[in-house]
Amino acid sequence: MEDVGAISPRTKQASMNALAEISGVHATTIQRIVYGRAIGPRGVAKDTIEKLAEALNKKPSTIAKWVGQQWAADDPYVAPPEASILGPRQRKAVDEMIMALVELQKRVPVKGEGKEEDDDEPELATSAGSHKRR
Repeated sequence: MEDVGAISPRTKQASMNALAEISGVHATTIQRIVYGRAIGPRGVAKDTIEKLAEALNKKPSTIAKWVGQQWAADDPYVAPPEASILGPRQRKAVDEMIMALVELQKRVPVKGEGKEEDDDEPELATSAGSHKRR
């Protein structure tokens, strides 16, 4: 969070209040997310995830993963224009190959694919467990 300026001017440490100011998400909401209390039956709101992602320079799918939610693909697959000359059987074969690759990716992610650099756990959430309440 330090790299996006979400630090306390007093302590110079990562700050939920500073993140709230940067993201436009209420500090209480951020605290509930960090401590796992904001995830109800509907989960964290989509716009909240998007605001936090923008503030932290992360993909929304990464933030959603941190809070245990699914997110639609960031960039949906689009077949190249040349695929339009394929017939129905060929298109079906291509679809089957894609599904086989997806299943393989789920079981054994290819190094450098699937898991992104910013998929690491958030700094704030890992230090939150040591937060002492008064």
